[in-house]
Amino acid sequence: MTFRLGYVILHYQLSDLTNACIDSLMQHAPGAQVLVLDNGSPSPFDWQGQTLRLPSNLCFAKAMNKATSTMFSSANVDAVVQLNNDIVLTGTVDDQVVWAFQRSPRLGIAAPMMNQEDVGYMYQACPEEPGPLAEAYLSEHLPHESLEIVPFVDNAAFAIRRRVWEEVGGLEERFSGVSWGANYDYCWRARTAGWEIGLIRSAFVFHRHGATWGRLDPEYPSHAAQQMMSEMREVWGDMADKVSYRELVRQWRAK
Repeated sequence: MTFRLGYVILHYQLSDLTNACIDSLMQHAPGAQVLVLDNGSPSPFDWQGQTLRLPSNLCFAKAMNKATSTMFSSANVDAVVQLNNDIVLTGTVDDQVVWAFQRSPRLGIAAPMMNQEDVGYMYQACPEEPGPLAEAYLSEHLPHESLEIVPFVDNAAFAIRRRVWEEVGGLEERFSGVSWGANYDYCWRARTAGWEIGLIRSAFVFHRHGATWGRLDPEYPSHAAQQMMSEMREVWGDMADKVSYRELVRQWRAK
């Protein structure tokens, strides 16, 4: 039986990024179900595909919850890939995400490698810009059908199995749009429910890190980490200070 993916793209104002993300999907995942969530942009995003427009800007988690729930309820898909609009897909993604979920029935969440240097074990270098040269480089340097079980993955390109969404629920909405805590929390909840988190080492996306809030809010890097820790303390309580994400990785590697 074919495993079907749906893609949701979170859009706010920066149409050039969203269009590049859509173009990469049309090229590398033709025929896929795609939903663009316009998160209250001053000027509505215009394209020929399915769009869900919110009347006002919501935090990342609330907006992604609406988009993902809409995709699962309106389309016959087995997993939804949540994409920031500063993601550009390559030809390694669609079939490798499908392969990973089909390979492991307990794989609940999965993500590809990316060219963001501060993303730890998810980093993969690619010296070429998106296009044929990058595709050739990745074909030569990425492993074939490679999946590693990890404690968490970044949510810039975050694939969630339908059954996880039904069992675990949506992203924790106390996390705002300027923090990364929602992915740590969601992976933790999924693991607690018995699901595995996978890093697909045979898949790769370009992440134009900082191209969204970095353009809209120049002070973003200085306050985002503080915002995340404040929200992690609200959601996780004392555990937020005792177990940093680096400590989670250290404990995982020591098993």
